[in-house]
Amino acid sequence: MKKLVMALVAMTMTASAFAAGENMVRFYGWDSGARSNSVDVAFDTTTNTDGTEDADSSSNNFAVNYARAFGQWQVGITYKSDADSNGIDNTVGLSGYYNLESDLMNTCYFAFHYDMMTAANDDKTNTMTLEYGHRWLVGSAWGLNLTYAPSVAISQAVTAYDNDALEDETEVALGWNFLKFDVLF
Repeated sequence: MKKLVMALVAMTMTASAFAAGENMVRFYGWDSGARSNSVDVAFDTTTNTDGTEDADSSSNNFAVNYARAFGQWQVGITYKSDADSNGIDNTVGLSGYYNLESDLMNTCYFAFHYDMMTAANDDKTNTMTLEYGHRWLVGSAWGLNLTYAPSVAISQAVTAYDNDALEDETEVALGWNFLKFDVLF
C-alpha cells in the first residue's frame, strides 16, 4: 500500500510540474460519512484471535476522480471499487464542467455527472447529477491549489435489479455539498 500511495504522490507531483491549474481532483462526501465518493485508498483487515484473517469483516476500497481543463470546459472520469465479504461494487463515471470564468480557481461552474455502478449481486445503478457550485482559492503549495467548492446538486438514480421479481427503482435527491474541496494542479 505504501508503494501505491507513493506512486500516486509521484504522479501528482509530475503532473503539477507541467500544468498550471488544468488538472483537478475533488474531495467530498465527508459530511455524509461517504469519503469514498472522491479519493480513498483503504485496505482494512481484521484478524481473528488465532492470527488468521477474518474475511467477513475485511474490506478494500479504492476511489479516484480526475478532471482535465480545456479552456473553460473540464472533462472528468471517476472510478470506485468497494470490496468486502459480499463481493465487489464497481463504479465508472464521466463528468463535464463548464466554468463561467477562465480562472478555474475562482469561478462559478455547472457540471453534469453520469455514474454507472454494478453491485456484487449484479444490480445496476445509473446516476445522473446536475451540479452548480463556486470555487474559492484557499491556498497554494508545491504546485497544488486548494479551493473551497461548495455546490448544490440534484441527482436521479435508476436501479435495475438482477432479480426479475423486483421492479426497477428510481430515486431523486437534492443535496448541498458544503464540505467539498477541489485540488487543482
